[in-house]
Amino acid sequence: MYEYVRHGTGPMSSTGTQAIVSFVSSFAKQAGEMNWPDIQYILLGTAVYTRMVEDFHRAFNVKKEVLTEYYRHAVLKDSFHIFVR
Repeated sequence: MYEYVRHGTGPMSSTGTQAIVSFVSSFAKQAGEMNWPDIQYILLGTAVYTRMVEDFHRAFNVKKEVLTEYYRHAVLKDSFHIFVR
């Protein structure tokens, strides 16, 4: 908080979401549904914080066991994530 208020830098100076792209997959094209994107990639730049497993479990409905195993090596380290929706 101090770094952001004092210098306008640091973790609070970013929304966390760095980029979003949506597109129509080949499956949607084959089904004739080309008017609406059916896949979205979200690039998120953030450290893996201690409550991330719980938060992502709620937000994305992914099993806690899967998230725990996946993020175990990265807790409290800077990282980025690519979500596919």
